[in-house]
Amino acid sequence: MRQNEPKNLSEAGPTEVARENNIQTRRSLADLNLYDRPQMDRLATQMAQGRFLVLQEKVGASYRVQLCEDGYEAFLVAADLPRLVPDTYVPGPSLTLAEIQGRLGGAIAYGMAAFGGAQRVCVGGHPPAEF
Repeated sequence: MRQNEPKNLSEAGPTEVARENNIQTRRSLADLNLYDRPQMDRLATQMAQGRFLVLQEKVGASYRVQLCEDGYEAFLVAADLPRLVPDTYVPGPSLTLAEIQGRLGGAIAYGMAAFGGAQRVCVGGHPPAEF
């Protein structure tokens, strides 16, 4: 890699790349669908309001994006750009192994309770904060 060449987002964390290449992260004002392909015919994941991403490149009627929290790459419909605002992403604290182990029982109970309840989509991929 040349000295001034921007890093590829898949080689480093999106926050690091955004900072080094002066790319602004964006915060979602609404829940958004993200897709596997630029044709936007296969849903990859959903992004909850308030989450952050980095726009990588325009591909047809979509943008390749990378989620700041986990580095997941997907495609955003270009028409959803007005639902994003420039904002600074600050990573949350990392959990220790002991903290993760202490929360596993609650996470498993949450999943088991979901089997017996009405099915609904939980955008963002995160359980409630009490875990």
